[in-house]
Amino acid sequence: MAAATPVCENCVKGYRLPGEPTGEMIQVDGMPVYFRSAPADGPTPTGEKKAIVLMFDMFGLPMPNSQIVIDDLTKRLGADGFVPDVFLGSPPIAFEDLKPLLPDEPGHVRTIGEKLSFVWLILKNFRGMYNVMTSQSAIDARTVKFLETLRSRGYTRIGLFGYCFGGSIVYRIASTTDVATSVVIAHAGRLNVKDAGNFKAPSSWIIPEDDEGLSDKDRDEIEAALRAKEPGIPTEWVTYPGTTHGFALRPNLGLPKVKEGFEKSLDQITTWFQKTL
Repeated sequence: MAAATPVCENCVKGYRLPGEPTGEMIQVDGMPVYFRSAPADGPTPTGEKKAIVLMFDMFGLPMPNSQIVIDDLTKRLGADGFVPDVFLGSPPIAFEDLKPLLPDEPGHVRTIGEKLSFVWLILKNFRGMYNVMTSQSAIDARTVKFLETLRSRGYTRIGLFGYCFGGSIVYRIASTTDVATSVVIAHAGRLNVKDAGNFKAPSSWIIPEDDEGLSDKDRDEIEAALRAKEPGIPTEWVTYPGTTHGFALRPNLGLPKVKEGFEKSLDQITTWFQKTL
């Protein structure tokens, strides 16, 4: 892995998942939210009322991948699914800029053309990215308020999971509040290692083989801090060979290892929430 950076090349590349969302848009506290109710033919809910909440990456809701993933997981888990639009309709990177700028397998050495394409994309979207990077506290507060509203509506067990930028949101929330019952973090962006000592929720981690978003050193320190909390607060870490940052939400399904990693990451989320919600 390379050293962690705020935004890496793989944060802004990838592929659209096949299929179409089957849920609906609703408003919660004035914020747009994608909602998919638990299907009638899914697992029969038992016990407390449960919700799963997906925090998307830099492409926001215009990229349908997050909605397609939450649709699938509501069927698997028998829980209502939500994707809050914490960007309020203005994602920092436009969906039309989703391009496979780099190969999706580890070990690739970038060409000059690939580096220039990445720089151009950052410059093109600089204003939106700057606005998001400088308003993280407001985005976190918006997310916490949304989760608290779900609790006020009877959801007593909340599974929170996020990808890339959204994974970083999940990390900060799990280390500062107890509003989420359990969390899953997939190839997160930059993380404050010290926050791991304050983690309050069971956590499952989806790790690519090659991740420019999280350095080896930071990953090892965070894992050690979370392992020290076991068995009271369980954690698990799964690394997927042949994958890079972004594979769990924007995968190249034409590559067998990436496709396998994407599918197994969904299984990992399902199994973790079945155990911890």
